[in-house]
Amino acid sequence: SKTTSVGTATLTSAQSGSVIMQSTNSAVVTLPATVAGLKYTIVWTGTAGQTFNISPNSSDKIIGSIVDVADGNIVTASNSGAGTDDKDLQLDSGSQVGDRVTLVGDGNDGWIIIEAVGSWSFQS
Repeated sequence: SKTTSVGTATLTSAQSGSVIMQSTNSAVVTLPATVAGLKYTIVWTGTAGQTFNISPNSSDKIIGSIVDVADGNIVTASNSGAGTDDKDLQLDSGSQVGDRVTLVGDGNDGWIIIEAVGSWSFQS
């Protein structure tokens, strides 16, 4: 797989399978429209305590739950994990270097969290 460093950027289908390194505080990584099988792993390589957002297409959701390593709480997308269109997944101020998430496109509803470590929250 490829490794790419991004700040505020829109990912492309050509970057599917990549490990995306993010080190820019308050940046927004925008996902492309969901396509079944597209997969991105995004890793925080910046300074602990800083934040960034992963933003889906306006008609896509980020779906699922994450166990927050900072406090052990389960962080779940709205609607019992089904998510809401156009709501970001946010690495929050509890972040640590190496926090990460892997998202896979389902081709219909949006992006499913298949693995995540870190201090994450969902945009309300």
